[in-house]
Amino acid sequence: MRAALPLVLFTAAGCRFHFDPVAGDSIDGDATTAGDVLGDGLVDGTNVTPFTIYIEAESGLVASLFQLQSTGPETYAIDTNLAGETGPGSVSFTVRIFEAGDYYLWARVLTQDSTTDAFNVTFGSHGPFVYDTSECMFSGLWHWTRMRVDGTCVPLSAPRAFALQPGDTTLLVASREGGSRVDKLVVTNLVDLVPQ
Repeated sequence: MRAALPLVLFTAAGCRFHFDPVAGDSIDGDATTAGDVLGDGLVDGTNVTPFTIYIEAESGLVASLFQLQSTGPETYAIDTNLAGETGPGSVSFTVRIFEAGDYYLWARVLTQDSTTDAFNVTFGSHGPFVYDTSECMFSGLWHWTRMRVDGTCVPLSAPRAFALQPGDTTLLVASREGGSRVDKLVVTNLVDLVPQ
């Protein structure tokens, strides 16, 4: 049995997220444990500590053609790149990885049509890859989508796995289609996790 020490999982914009693998809870400064870290026990029968973090888009470092905007209770990052503009905008985060393995990315997005449903994503040394956020479902409602190997709709392609090593790792969400919106991101080593 491995020693269980509190782990610092993620730091950004002065926020620090912790996970205690024994207690199975997290502390992120909001006085609750709900929705911060999910899972306990083993991953796929292996000796890997479950790792899941929810990241608010507004906690990242916003650059160039990305902006933070609010609509009702939602504060989100939006790619404001318009046709003919040069230079990629982005929002970036630092994710602290403690165990080598495959990690998966989800995003809570608003995809109204096929011209506002994609970002370029680089995670550590992997990418950039196109993140087609719609999964070919367009609406004016926020919804969760998983980053996949490609944007094929029928059938949906396999989840994209990022083979990450321990250490601070940069997650970069960059311009691809102006008007694309992201509210939250989830990084997890649980391939079957579905965010709520």
